[in-house]
Amino acid sequence: MIERRFINAEIDDPVSSEDDRRQSVIPVRSAGRIVGIAVARGLAILGMMAVHILETGPFPWVAWMPDNMDQLVRGRSAVLFAVIAGVSIAILSGRNVPYTGVHLLQARMRILVRAVILFAWGGVLWAIPDQPLAIILDFYAVTFVLALPFLSVPPRILLPLTGLLAIVLPAMMYVLQNLDARDELGEPAVIVRMMVTGHYPSMTWIVYVLLGLAVGRLDLDSATVRIRLFVTGWVMALAGTLGARWAERTWPPPEYGPDNIVGRFDLRRMASNQTHTETWFEVVGSCGIALIIVVACLVIAPRAKTLVYPLAATGAMALTVYSIHAISMPWIWDFLEQDNQYQIYFWTVAVTLTAATIWRLVVGQGPLEWALSWISRRAARI
Repeated sequence: MIERRFINAEIDDPVSSEDDRRQSVIPVRSAGRIVGIAVARGLAILGMMAVHILETGPFPWVAWMPDNMDQLVRGRSAVLFAVIAGVSIAILSGRNVPYTGVHLLQARMRILVRAVILFAWGGVLWAIPDQPLAIILDFYAVTFVLALPFLSVPPRILLPLTGLLAIVLPAMMYVLQNLDARDELGEPAVIVRMMVTGHYPSMTWIVYVLLGLAVGRLDLDSATVRIRLFVTGWVMALAGTLGARWAERTWPPPEYGPDNIVGRFDLRRMASNQTHTETWFEVVGSCGIALIIVVACLVIAPRAKTLVYPLAATGAMALTVYSIHAISMPWIWDFLEQDNQYQIYFWTVAVTLTAATIWRLVVGQGPLEWALSWISRRAARI
């Protein structure tokens, strides 16, 4: 049963298989289920839970672990989530052969409707009293909309374009953040928050989504493609880490804050790879770590289907799981203490994996995923 009903939530094409057979497209559109993507998404969800529950980062009792080891989870999990979102957008719009014509229009409509729903639902989760989380869904939705013009761009163009944006956009956002701190951006404040000053500013987070979109356009079943992505991921991860250390020693970053605003063009602040700083090194390094994890999941998942099934089930129900977690966090937060946070995290993960597995085996698609898919399909038909 597990193999027969293994994760297929992301294979959610806006056209039927009969329509695909009528199209004479070269190369042939990839088919089948990308199990590793669901597993990677599940890891991202559990990593985000760790950030929300574990105040000091994961496993501080390990003597040899560096103090900043929690940076692998803190911030990087959300980046992995965003990269996988880009892969899902690629799958929705034709996978390795982008849709054209009416099919492309339908795909764009489905993605746009999903973005609207996610934005509204994110607002609901933000409105929960005493909400301690920085909800990602509304920012996530904005990047969906920003990605729409790139659906028909091939990977050979999209990958270098993403690299260029990873250089240009962090610098632009730094300038805009300084202008906002000086009250020079004006209104509307919502747009400024979503694009520039929010916890997941879309001006830089669109880079992660576009990277995922480009990856999703590749032949992920190819060993050559996986090796290239894995090597590229390591190069980017090392460049982000080692480059930041070199830059910090050469050009120490200045203090930055509302009470001490640095010059708007003082790019020494970019000499850091700390999470949520949106610098060159953080963006490049986070993209590299995401690529490494995605490729590892693509390789391991098909070889250990039963073992990774709970993770894949969680990833296939990511919206439902994340929403339940966000709704329960004010209650969990009241019980968090330094000496019990690891117990709470353990039981949160155990309950999540167990419940997701049972739901996938007995029911199938998650309730929020089903609603999102049904509404977006109906909108695309119109």
